[in-house]
Amino acid sequence: MNLQEFNQLAKQKGAKYFLSIGEDPTPMKRKFLIPLLKTFFQGKIKYENVQGIPSLLEAIVKKENEEKNKINEKNICVTSGSTFGIYLSMFLGKENEELVLFSPYYPLYKELGEQRKFHVKIYDLSNHDFLLNEEAFLNAISEKTKICIINQPNNPTGRVYSEDELQKIIQIAEQRKILLLFDEVYEDIRYFSQEKRQWVPSDFVVRIKSFSKTYNMTGCRLAYILSSEENIQFLKKMQRLTLISVPGFIQEIGRRALKENKASHYKRYQKNRKIVLRFLKRNHLEFSPIEGTFYAFIAIKNSSLKMAVELIEKEHLVVLPGILFGKENYIRISFAGTKSNLKRCLKKMKLYLKKCNNV
Repeated sequence: MNLQEFNQLAKQKGAKYFLSIGEDPTPMKRKFLIPLLKTFFQGKIKYENVQGIPSLLEAIVKKENEEKNKINEKNICVTSGSTFGIYLSMFLGKENEELVLFSPYYPLYKELGEQRKFHVKIYDLSNHDFLLNEEAFLNAISEKTKICIINQPNNPTGRVYSEDELQKIIQIAEQRKILLLFDEVYEDIRYFSQEKRQWVPSDFVVRIKSFSKTYNMTGCRLAYILSSEENIQFLKKMQRLTLISVPGFIQEIGRRALKENKASHYKRYQKNRKIVLRFLKRNHLEFSPIEGTFYAFIAIKNSSLKMAVELIEKEHLVVLPGILFGKENYIRISFAGTKSNLKRCLKKMKLYLKKCNNV
């Protein structure tokens, strides 16, 4: 069963309450929509530069340079959402090459890899407390490995990997000519400060960054790819043959968003995180440390799919079974929603826990 099939099952069984959705329900800020309204009134809906509009590229360079990343406009390709950015970047690899995923992983990685006809290899991070480090990376790769996907911070575990360990992994990858695809859609949702290391573009590192979670713009499908000039040239060619370009008014929304203070909705995530932590501890539930994202990955005794289906049938509550992320005996809940919805859903879960002995 995949994510789409599970969501269809939940709908068929009459789901009413959701701890499954990785999306902030509050509306996007109205001032972001000014470019959209202007474009529609003026009728200026045209093709744009494949790489991205100049004003957005300039804003991205400014942002990344402030974060110690030594890039220029030639290191950027604006694209339509992080998922498409990952898929596009996979074309830097070849069919039948080995793609390594670190379990638990975002479900679409495996599907995308199989679509590209890679040999997908899964390495379980359970023995490393769900942390990717040098030891785990060396255990995971082989002479056949050509591509790895690293999700930082991680969905579904909420773990944030050490920058020092990631630097070691990058050095190993460059020595062994392994392409690292970094999915950084949750890069700005962290609950502990972490010093960022300087990064210089490399042929063996591709970083995919998204506006969706940071600026609550999931429906805009806007992201950008960072890599070496040679890789970006190739990705621009592939984008021209598929997407062509991201609509200009969407890119202008992104440019405006980059000027915004990102802290506003994070305060709610921080409060919701505290509510979740209290709930988990009071109910003696084991879970992965929530260092980033807005997810909790909770250990259970039995089948994750069985528990998820029972929660829908008995409490009309939707959580995601860990098996969708390649890890059995866990469930994932999201606390991206409102405080009232979160409390309502946790009450439903508590009722279920009283009736069942599944955790």
